[in-house]
Amino acid sequence: MAYPTPPAADGRYPVLGPFRPVVPIYVVGDSHSLAFSRLTFDEAVTGATFGTRARYIPSGFTGEAFWSAGGGLHPELIAALEYEGLLRDGRAIHLSTADRIDLSIALATEQPQVPPVLVIMCGDIDVRGAVVPLLRDDRDFIPPTPTQYPHTDQPLVPFDLIRRVIAGRIDPLIQGTLQLQAAGFTRTYLHCVVPPTVDDARFRLIHGYDCPAATRYKAARAVNDYLAAECGKSGIPFVDIWPETTTPEGYLRPEYELDGVHLPRAAARVTLHKLLEHVLGRTYMAANYPRYELYYRRCLGRPAAPPPVPPTPPAAVDTPASPTEPPATPPSPVELPLDSAPPPRRTRSAASRLVRRAARMVLPHAVRHSLRVASGRAHRPVPAPVVAVTETAPVIAPTPPPPAPPPPTPPPLVEVANRPPDICTAPDLPPLAAGVEPWVTEAVGRFRADGLAVLRVDRELVERWREMLDFSLSMSNVHVRWDWTGHARRSYTTDLQTAALTEDFCRELHALLTRPAMEEFFTACLGCPATVLNCRPVRSLAHEKAGFGPQSWHGDGCPAGIIRGVLYLTDVDEGGGPFQYRGPGGEVTSVTGPAGSFLVFDANRLIHRGCPPTARERYAIDLVLQARWPGEPLRILNASTNSWPADPFVYSTAGMTVYPPDPQPARFYRTW
Repeated sequence: MAYPTPPAADGRYPVLGPFRPVVPIYVVGDSHSLAFSRLTFDEAVTGATFGTRARYIPSGFTGEAFWSAGGGLHPELIAALEYEGLLRDGRAIHLSTADRIDLSIALATEQPQVPPVLVIMCGDIDVRGAVVPLLRDDRDFIPPTPTQYPHTDQPLVPFDLIRRVIAGRIDPLIQGTLQLQAAGFTRTYLHCVVPPTVDDARFRLIHGYDCPAATRYKAARAVNDYLAAECGKSGIPFVDIWPETTTPEGYLRPEYELDGVHLPRAAARVTLHKLLEHVLGRTYMAANYPRYELYYRRCLGRPAAPPPVPPTPPAAVDTPASPTEPPATPPSPVELPLDSAPPPRRTRSAASRLVRRAARMVLPHAVRHSLRVASGRAHRPVPAPVVAVTETAPVIAPTPPPPAPPPPTPPPLVEVANRPPDICTAPDLPPLAAGVEPWVTEAVGRFRADGLAVLRVDRELVERWREMLDFSLSMSNVHVRWDWTGHARRSYTTDLQTAALTEDFCRELHALLTRPAMEEFFTACLGCPATVLNCRPVRSLAHEKAGFGPQSWHGDGCPAGIIRGVLYLTDVDEGGGPFQYRGPGGEVTSVTGPAGSFLVFDANRLIHRGCPPTARERYAIDLVLQARWPGEPLRILNASTNSWPADPFVYSTAGMTVYPPDPQPARFYRTW
């Protein structure tokens, strides 16, 4: 999002250029995170400016210590997330919907509140500190899969033993990352263990023992293979830069050699490139569903839901008190006469001091000690100091301070479900008011009961729309944004085409949707007026292939307060690609009808698809309908193949088609 630059008040200060908010990427972990310190760069696809925030945890940040069943996540990891303002009291701040402080902070930043991109650098110490020491230069192992690294003639360690060691070190890392995801950090990435040095002499200098390059590379690859496999099973995104930083033979490229352990900043560029390719190709991971629930409540005029309650730690087990001895009577303070003087201090003559100094220089310590014992001057315990008193009360010597309490245990992470609702509309909507048109009453009843209503629009109107739109554009996303969720930049199919909206089309569609009866229908379905968050013309080409994308069975994952619409621009029969949905028993229902059939449905309640047309092409208008913010007019927006903003309170429509034109493309809504 770009923000306008206000004009300079006077000429005393230089005029700044336009501000560009930095989208943060957080890198937390072992010393390999240091290469990401203080990097800023522009990304060409979205036009956003990114900045890296690196947090190095120096206290042996290992996979084994990443998480434990009794202690939770590593305390310094929790401290790092709190320092970066991502976590407070065990709660992910970006999902906060009831804490006034969190909401105020979010509004003040003027940034979308989305799951942060968090990269965990961990595992290298586990390789160099646990796996490689098992092998050194006198042991080897054979992995179960083919490897390009040669075997030595040393005795073999069973791979089962190597795997158990790896599992013991990596499994806590996987479990801890799943805990982060459950708490709302759904875009947490695990980074691979980087390729080790190929310099045997440097390895020996650093670690104090020998291990051939082929052996330590096999160890690092075994850890990475296990890590990648476990991430795949658990749905954790994994960043692997080995293909880009190693030679065809599988060893570190010379340009990435730095100090025998770390890679230079040039490797950070590789990581960030692969990271953003994945992030921007899966922008649906950025959706903040709790914020949509809050937005929908605000549109309905209802109070916010109560905040999640953090789990209560287990109470301490009470043990019966053991019998104790009665406390001893404290000794009475020693009193001195008020007029008594302290005893005079004994002084030594100069000759005595010379004799003692000579004795220290000549006589051994044991002999000097024997002489002191014989003379009665051996070292004795220092007597307790005398406590002076006043005429009114004794002055008691201060007691030593109690031992420092143990450091506080970080609060457990609060799990917050950042997922779409089962039903997108409010379940307790009031009954329709008297006096509405009969078709509105019937359509609203069907929508509330079945999640689908079919309206009728003038046939001549929609046929004119089909003629005025040019359905020749690919389904590539021309508005890939950091603050929107949707498809990737490259078209995901060749069986669908789209069109750009014209002003005449927008004006006529706007006139249709703002008719009083139509407004009453959407208000009764949602509980509040609706607006068009995305209007996308779609041309489905006839083909015999299996359905892909929207032509396959799916649920849309809509946030609360968002429903969908499909308006047929052509007659649709069974061979013309009808909308299909599955009933409670799995039965398939096809919605056929003439041009002008307008389907409005809850895309989460109904598993559905646009059936691939086999006999003729289907032309339609695909609509994303959202609860309208109080006081806002109905607008028609074309957001390419995006679905909805990641955060409904803060987003931009700059560059998109908006009708009526919006003088302020940057949207900021108050959250309370």
